[in-house]
Amino acid sequence: LFRSVSAAFELYPNPASDFIVLRPLGLDEEAQVIATIYDPLGREIQRAVSSGNEEFILNTIDIPSGIIWVTLSVNGVSMGTRAVVVKK
Repeated sequence: LFRSVSAAFELYPNPASDFIVLRPLGLDEEAQVIATIYDPLGREIQRAVSSGNEEFILNTIDIPSGIIWVTLSVNGVSMGTRAVVVKK
């Protein structure tokens, strides 16, 4: 189960074509942060690990047009939101 908490991170552009930027907000520098993209069937497409408020740039070039689910997990607590991938 994921909560949709847009105040915990910024995600742009949405819709996206080549990449999505995910920026955590207000985290401790020592926080372990995991960004994950899932397809509509819940399969993991991509995962990146960082710490603190470091920005993620997630590649969406190989993801087909449609809705994806993007989650941010911080020290074991997950939150997420939908994003749209649109191919030109």
